[in-house]
Amino acid sequence: MAMNLHSRKGFVKTSRFYALMFVALTGILGMVSPPDLVLMTVQAQTTQDRQAEADRLINQGTQQYNISQFEAALQSYQQALIIYREIKFRQGELWALGGTGLAYRNLSKHDKAIEFHLQSLAIALSSQLAVWSTRDYLAEKSRLVSWDAFEKVLAKVPNGEPDERDRL
Repeated sequence: MAMNLHSRKGFVKTSRFYALMFVALTGILGMVSPPDLVLMTVQAQTTQDRQAEADRLINQGTQQYNISQFEAALQSYQQALIIYREIKFRQGELWALGGTGLAYRNLSKHDKAIEFHLQSLAIALSSQLAVWSTRDYLAEKSRLVSWDAFEKVLAKVPNGEPDERDRL
């Protein structure tokens, strides 16, 4: 159902939505002390920096691979793999494992190539299984919930104008 934000009803629903989000986030974030929030922000920045470095190494490895510098590409992919594993970025780990396997194949180290390709296959399969499980879980939960129940909860949220910073 499309919501017209300019209609009064749409405005009220939007206001209720922001009120619910505020309550939910306040409850969640209220459990975390301010020093922890600062630490989490620093860790997020560090993780982003580390991922950017690993992404750069993947790109460098790909360029090296494309000009048949397989030893150099192998080094770049392996360095990226270490970082991706440290920051627990599975998609990047998949890229690095695949690149490492290709580099080993071109260096005629077929046993090592198979080893790394099997690791990448295991990650790809586990990711797909997680998607299927999540889809099934959400489908089951959606059958247990009704729109009317949501509307009843939403009706308890006071109507009011949103804060100036929250206006769309």
